[in-house]
Amino acid sequence: MPEVRSALQSGYPAPGHYGPEHLQGVTLQEDLTRDLVQVTAWTTQRAAVAAALEETLSIAPPKSCGVATMKEMTTLFQVGPGRYWVSAPREARLMDKLSARIDSDLGAVTDLGHSRTTLRISGPAARDVLARGFAIDLDTTQFGPGAFAQTVVHHIGVMVHRPGNDEALFELLVLRTYALSFWEWLFDTAQSFGCTLEARKV
Repeated sequence: MPEVRSALQSGYPAPGHYGPEHLQGVTLQEDLTRDLVQVTAWTTQRAAVAAALEETLSIAPPKSCGVATMKEMTTLFQVGPGRYWVSAPREARLMDKLSARIDSDLGAVTDLGHSRTTLRISGPAARDVLARGFAIDLDTTQFGPGAFAQTVVHHIGVMVHRPGNDEALFELLVLRTYALSFWEWLFDTAQSFGCTLEARKV
């Protein structure tokens, strides 16, 4: 498996606390351990692909866009009609498993793992930091467990996902090409709230 390298090498400072010492608003971390695969069903094969995903992943596919289904460390997003993103630890070998089950008669399986940078933000001020640039409502009443949405920050496309019951934890998926620009905005914004930067997860 090819080595995964950070897109933030030149802009990821040493782990530690940044911003006012008396504030502990958020924690940031880059996560290099996740893989991402896209599955696109041909129009006439959507039901068959949904069944194949459930059989392979032991996860019921989402019934609509906007809320992912999850089991343990695997997450299944429906990002469009008959189009899914699957996120899991790299050791799960998603591409191999899904390609073996979903052939070209059913749809297309595409590795997106090297095209996205995954960031995690958590802490009591996480929603406040994201609200500085996100034009969506991340309040728990609107953005519950499993919720995800595509948004734009300074012309940079970002998927934001709430991966579980922790209302102060969000996962951000950014196109690798723009990851450093987005990271600079996120890190600069987080510092005013008191930011703990953790070593990247590898």
